[in-house]
Amino acid sequence: MAPRIRVCLEGPLAPSLAPLRALSAAQAHHLARVLRAAQGDPLVVFDGLGSECDAVVESIVQRKRELEISLRLLDPVRAGVRADRANVVILQALLKSDKVDSVVRACAELGATGFVPVWTDHVVLRGSVREDLDKQRAWQRDWQHLAVGASEQCGRADVMHVQAPQTLLSAAQRARQEGRVGLFADEQGGPTAHQVLSRVDCSAGIAVVVGPEGGLSRDERRALQDLGIIGFSLGPRVLRAETAGPAIMATLSALVGDTRAESLRA
Repeated sequence: MAPRIRVCLEGPLAPSLAPLRALSAAQAHHLARVLRAAQGDPLVVFDGLGSECDAVVESIVQRKRELEISLRLLDPVRAGVRADRANVVILQALLKSDKVDSVVRACAELGATGFVPVWTDHVVLRGSVREDLDKQRAWQRDWQHLAVGASEQCGRADVMHVQAPQTLLSAAQRARQEGRVGLFADEQGGPTAHQVLSRVDCSAGIAVVVGPEGGLSRDERRALQDLGIIGFSLGPRVLRAETAGPAIMATLSALVGDTRAESLRA
């Protein structure tokens, strides 16, 4: 039996008070044209905050220029799958946009809580995009949309929050102010993630800095260390910048999150 289609709806789910919900034009097109849903088909809707419920396609109407689709929500509303209990925020150095796309999708599917694109000394992008705030806001919207799609794909009922690009140090400072354990992938080596996490309290979550293709600069490494952010090794193999973030997310889940052996036995 194929898994049921999942759709993210904005706002609270209240089948008894507002059983009919209309989809946006983009959602209607994707549901009917891409996923080939038909009237009466069952699916699951979720609110992006952790709640979900069953639903059926109530109606599909073709207007002149676009489709109109209504869903009927069904009680009860239940708690769905949320972000990994490791509560990880990825501070990813900016890469070419298509590479960031793949990192966003993978980190969302692996259970990251948040994603912060950061400017670092060795980020190299064409043009004057560092000063183009409109462009950066467009990136944020696109990446947030990808995170929603990843939740629909992987079965999450919440959505990884994608922030607007910001400087590395401002993002790192904010993470530390939130009480998160700070880590950075250190290409120069160091203790393993297991060794670091075995001696710290990560109950308030973890923030991980992933550098660009050229790595972090000496000044950035020193500044992160001054904030109490700990360098750790990813092992003897050199990972691409777009591979490191998802690999770290999977590692942290295995050490202190949902895929930790004790969690799987629970």
